[in-house]
Amino acid sequence: MEHLSVSSWRLPIGIVLIALSGQLDATVTGGLEEFVVQARQDPGDHLVFDLAELSFMDSAGLRVLLNAHAFARRHGGRVHLAAVQPMPARVLQLTHAGDHLAVQATVEEALKAAVAEVLPRGGTGEGRSTDATPA
Repeated sequence: MEHLSVSSWRLPIGIVLIALSGQLDATVTGGLEEFVVQARQDPGDHLVFDLAELSFMDSAGLRVLLNAHAFARRHGGRVHLAAVQPMPARVLQLTHAGDHLAVQATVEEALKAAVAEVLPRGGTGEGRSTDATPA
Protein backbone atom coordinates (compact mmCIF):
# COMPACT_ATOMS: atom_id res chain seq x y z
CA MET A 1 0.00 0.00 0.00
CA GLU A 2 1.48 3.34 -0.92
CA HIS A 3 1.25 6.23 1.55
CA LEU A 4 0.15 3.88 4.35
CA SER A 5 1.97 1.48 6.65
CA VAL A 6 -0.08 -1.10 8.52
CA SER A 7 0.83 -3.59 11.22
CA SER A 8 -1.20 -5.69 13.61
CA TRP A 9 -0.98 -7.68 16.82
CA ARG A 10 -3.51 -10.19 18.05
CA LEU A 11 -4.42 -10.58 21.70
CA PRO A 12 -5.51 -14.16 22.47
CA ILE A 13 -8.84 -12.98 23.88
CA GLY A 14 -10.29 -11.84 20.54
CA ILE A 15 -8.84 -8.35 20.15
CA VAL A 16 -6.75 -7.22 17.20
CA LEU A 17 -4.68 -4.03 17.39
CA ILE A 18 -4.11 -2.48 13.97
CA ALA A 19 -1.64 0.41 13.75
CA LEU A 20 -1.93 2.78 10.80
CA SER A 21 0.82 5.18 9.82
CA GLY A 22 0.79 7.71 6.99
CA GLN A 23 -2.19 8.66 4.86
CA LEU A 24 -5.44 6.75 4.49
CA ASP A 25 -7.05 7.76 1.23
CA ALA A 26 -8.82 6.22 -1.75
CA THR A 27 -5.55 4.96 -3.24
CA VAL A 28 -4.92 2.54 -0.34
CA THR A 29 -8.35 1.54 0.94
CA GLY A 30 -8.51 -1.72 -1.00
CA GLY A 31 -5.26 -2.90 0.54
CA LEU A 32 -6.38 -1.88 4.02
CA GLU A 33 -9.71 -3.69 3.65
CA GLU A 34 -7.85 -6.86 2.68
CA PHE A 35 -5.44 -6.42 5.59
CA VAL A 36 -8.31 -6.06 8.08
CA VAL A 37 -10.00 -9.21 6.75
CA GLN A 38 -6.76 -11.17 7.13
CA ALA A 39 -5.98 -9.76 10.60
CA ARG A 40 -9.40 -10.71 11.91
CA GLN A 41 -9.42 -14.43 12.79
CA ASP A 42 -13.01 -14.47 14.04
CA PRO A 43 -15.91 -12.35 12.70
CA GLY A 44 -16.63 -11.17 16.25
CA ASP A 45 -13.11 -9.95 16.98
CA HIS A 46 -12.84 -6.51 18.53
CA LEU A 47 -10.59 -4.23 16.47
CA VAL A 48 -8.55 -1.40 17.95
CA PHE A 49 -7.17 0.98 15.34
CA ASP A 50 -4.12 2.90 16.57
CA LEU A 51 -4.25 6.17 14.62
CA ALA A 52 -1.42 7.95 16.46
CA GLU A 53 0.70 8.02 13.29
CA LEU A 54 -2.13 8.58 10.80
CA SER A 55 -1.75 12.12 9.47
CA PHE A 56 -4.59 12.14 6.90
CA MET A 57 -7.84 10.30 6.24
CA ASP A 58 -10.40 11.01 3.54
CA SER A 59 -13.98 9.76 3.19
CA ALA A 60 -12.82 6.56 1.48
CA GLY A 61 -10.61 5.78 4.47
CA LEU A 62 -13.48 6.53 6.83
CA ARG A 63 -15.63 4.10 4.84
CA VAL A 64 -13.15 1.28 5.58
CA LEU A 65 -13.38 1.98 9.32
CA LEU A 66 -17.18 2.21 9.21
CA ASN A 67 -17.43 -1.04 7.22
CA ALA A 68 -15.17 -2.77 9.76
CA HIS A 69 -17.41 -1.37 12.51
CA ALA A 70 -20.62 -2.59 10.83
CA PHE A 71 -19.17 -6.06 10.24
CA ALA A 72 -17.89 -6.34 13.82
CA ARG A 73 -21.23 -5.21 15.28
CA ARG A 74 -23.14 -7.79 13.23
CA HIS A 75 -20.92 -10.50 14.71
CA GLY A 76 -20.73 -9.28 18.32
CA GLY A 77 -17.49 -7.31 18.06
CA ARG A 78 -16.68 -3.64 18.11
CA VAL A 79 -14.24 -1.17 16.58
CA HIS A 80 -12.28 1.27 18.75
CA LEU A 81 -10.27 4.18 17.39
CA ALA A 82 -7.32 5.35 19.47
CA ALA A 83 -5.09 8.42 19.48
CA VAL A 84 -6.88 10.10 16.56
CA GLN A 85 -4.80 12.97 15.16
CA PRO A 86 -6.28 16.39 14.21
CA MET A 87 -6.89 15.81 10.47
CA PRO A 88 -8.62 12.42 10.82
CA ALA A 89 -10.47 13.76 13.89
CA ARG A 90 -11.86 16.56 11.74
CA VAL A 91 -13.25 14.00 9.25
CA LEU A 92 -14.90 12.13 12.14
CA GLN A 93 -16.34 15.40 13.44
CA LEU A 94 -17.66 16.68 10.11
CA THR A 95 -19.33 13.39 9.23
CA HIS A 96 -20.55 12.65 12.78
CA ALA A 97 -18.97 9.20 12.41
CA GLY A 98 -17.36 9.71 15.79
CA ASP A 99 -20.87 9.49 17.27
CA HIS A 100 -21.02 5.85 16.13
CA LEU A 101 -17.46 4.68 16.73
CA ALA A 102 -15.78 4.20 20.10
CA VAL A 103 -12.99 6.79 20.21
CA GLN A 104 -10.42 6.83 23.01
CA ALA A 105 -7.58 9.25 23.61
CA THR A 106 -4.87 6.58 23.86
CA VAL A 107 -4.22 3.06 22.66
CA GLU A 108 -4.05 1.92 26.29
CA GLU A 109 -7.55 3.29 26.96
CA ALA A 110 -8.90 1.68 23.79
CA LEU A 111 -7.39 -1.70 24.68
CA LYS A 112 -8.80 -1.48 28.22
CA ALA A 113 -12.25 -0.69 26.81
CA ALA A 114 -12.04 -3.60 24.37
CA VAL A 115 -10.86 -6.00 27.09
CA ALA A 116 -13.75 -4.89 29.31
CA GLU A 117 -16.16 -5.75 26.49
CA VAL A 118 -14.57 -9.12 25.76
CA LEU A 119 -14.21 -10.45 29.30
CA PRO A 120 -17.41 -11.47 31.08
CA ARG A 121 -18.69 -8.97 33.64
CA GLY A 122 -17.07 -9.67 36.95
CA GLY A 123 -14.72 -12.17 35.30
CA THR A 124 -11.09 -12.19 36.15
CA GLY A 125 -9.91 -13.42 32.80
CA GLU A 126 -7.89 -16.10 34.54
CA GLY A 127 -6.30 -18.45 32.11
CA ARG A 128 -6.33 -15.78 29.42
CA SER A 129 -3.34 -13.76 28.40
CA THR A 130 -3.48 -10.17 27.19
CA ASP A 131 0.06 -10.15 25.82
CA ALA A 132 0.08 -8.89 22.25
CA THR A 133 1.39 -11.28 19.65
CA PRO A 134 2.14 -10.33 16.04
CA ALA A 135 -0.65 -11.29 13.66
